[in-house]
Amino acid sequence: MSAAPGSKNYGAYTAKLRLFAKPTGKFSVAESNFFPPPRVKSTVIRLDRIAEERSSELTQATMLMADAAFENRRKTIANSMKRYFERTDPSFDASSFLPELFERSGIDPKVRGEALAVSDFLKLGEAYAALVRA
Repeated sequence: MSAAPGSKNYGAYTAKLRLFAKPTGKFSVAESNFFPPPRVKSTVIRLDRIAEERSSELTQATMLMADAAFENRRKTIANSMKRYFERTDPSFDASSFLPELFERSGIDPKVRGEALAVSDFLKLGEAYAALVRA
């Protein structure tokens, strides 16, 4: 939840969470506080709600872009999104849609999803929503 872009723990869940909240603090909880003691490390994080207002359409489009970008980790977003759309809608023409999406958003299709900040996913979401409306 608190992973930064570029880290191995950063994924679609983290990017989508950051649309609504920002992690601002964390502390560890010792295994001895649980019964039976877990074999994992536990951490409590604080999330501060983001007051920025967005349309429901933009929020949904941005979350879809995050899911599509992380369809296949360690792949470019172009390949990952192509696979995502082929899997979710076999009639979707990704070969013509995706180049336009990347051009409108200004996002390099060769970058990996884990390298994108939330602001980049918002750009993709805006471009996606505009293309779907057109």
